[in-house]
Parts: sequence; structure tokens; C-alpha cells
Amino acid sequence: TELGDGGWDTSFDPWLSSSICNLERVGHLSEDEFNAHYLQQRPVIFESTQDNSIFKSHTEKEYMLDKFGDVLMMLSSANTYSYKRDYITFSQYLDEHIEPQDLTTPGDQTFYLFGGNHHILETQLFPEYKRPPFANSEEGSISFGVAGSGSGVPLHRHGHVFAEVMYGQKRWFLYPPEEHPYFDPDASTLQW
Repeated sequence: TELGDGGWDTSFDPWLSSSICNLERVGHLSEDEFNAHYLQQRPVIFESTQDNSIFKSHTEKEYMLDKFGDVLMMLSSANTYSYKRDYITFSQYLDEHIEPQDLTTPGDQTFYLFGGNHHILETQLFPEYKRPPFANSEEGSISFGVAGSGSGVPLHRHGHVFAEVMYGQKRWFLYPPEEHPYFDPDASTLQW
């Protein structure tokens, strides 16, 4: 693990890394600027947003194990159409499922913790999260995930979203709404 990683293994396989990123990066935007130039028009990367230091400290591994270790969590399989579910404690999830993704393991056999379906997280963790001013709608849901390197959410579609990474890094594959890439729905994220 690295300094400042919250106790998580944030090592990232070099062959998963890419220097290719054609998204615009911005430091700060007003709500008017965001609405005029980006909302429902094109993706953007924010290099600095609001201060989430309290939330980040509450997502450190030891804090989460202490606070949520015995809590039953729902895991989802990482394939596109047939989501299998499994229920285990948070500490059991970290012991059994947080290793880097194996290229030979298909999506329907890969389980990860992702989503806003855990009531205890919604009431005891999510209130600490500060959304950017232009994404501060109470109508939008907060999803939270913890996963090993190379794992992730299967290819899917949805409307506009704001995503923030507290520890490690995340890789997105973005397609214009009118394009439909070919993919195997049972392949893991790492495989495709």
C-alpha cells in the first residue's frame, strides 16, 4: 500500500493503465458554467472539487472495518444482464473478494460491493459526503463501491452522473449515446 491510501491496497497493474484520455479537465466551474457547457452535452473531469476530507477519512479501511465490519452487505455479480446477489459481512467481503481481478474469471463469477442499497451506509456514511454545488440535488442517489484492481461495474447505460474516487483509480470507457459497442455481457470488466 502507499502513503495516503487510507489503508487500502491502491496498487494498479501497469498494463491496465493508459495515458489516453481525451476528456477536458477543469479546476473549478460555477453551476451556470457547468449547465451551459457540460450538462447533457459532454463529459468533463474535475481536478478539484469541494472538501470531502471528513468523508474520505470515514472511508479509510480501518474506520470502515471498525464501523461496518459486521454489517451484512449485498454483493452483485459483474455481468451485464443477469445479476447474481450474495450477502456477506463487510469484513468477510474484504477477506474473500478484494483481491485484484483474475483475467480468467468471468463476470458472473466476480462479485463486488457497489451501489446505494445499504441502509446503514446511507444513514451513517453518505451524509458526510459533500456533492459539488451543481450536483447537489437531493433527487440524485449516491452509490458507493469497494473493489479490487481490475474489477468493476459491467458495461451499462444511464443518464448524467457525477463520480468521485476517494482511493486508488478508476478507468471509464465512454461511448456517445447513439453508439452501441459490441461486448460479451458475461465477460468481466477486465476481460473486455
